[in-house]
Amino acid sequence: MFWKKDDKTKDIEELRRKMGDLENTARHVETLNNLLQERVDQLARDIEYIRAATIKTNQAFVELVRTLQEQQKVPATEVRGQRQRMPRAPKTAIQQEQGGAPKTAEADQLETTILNLLKDGTNMTAIEITSKVNRTREHVSRVLKDMTVTGKLDRTKTGKVFVYSIGPAS
Repeated sequence: MFWKKDDKTKDIEELRRKMGDLENTARHVETLNNLLQERVDQLARDIEYIRAATIKTNQAFVELVRTLQEQQKVPATEVRGQRQRMPRAPKTAIQQEQGGAPKTAEADQLETTILNLLKDGTNMTAIEITSKVNRTREHVSRVLKDMTVTGKLDRTKTGKVFVYSIGPAS
């Protein structure tokens, strides 16, 4: 019968070991839970700080607009929430003709660079042109659109992208 006692002793030791592992795991989970709760509390404080800063910024912006209106005797503009829009200056003849802002020397230089890239009969996508001229995608897309509208470039759709080539006006 002594072998049964040894088997039970082994089982008891195994159960004690498993119990110890379980207690260690429970302590670890409790530690992680405490860390997570601290992080949640910190995030809640950060959100409250950002909310308060946003309110103060909006109030300062409204006060600034009011001050500018008083100084310039500008009539009150339409209020949307707490934001106010300042009236735009009337478009110049060039803007009305082109449908946009007058071109700057930088825009002219970018157009020239794009035309030089495409002058050999090369076709390029906007992404390829963007990487060559080292400008933002938005800037290059805006210039490409203007050049397409004025007829300097042709735009054809190939798959999901547009391919640009020199148009008849160039």
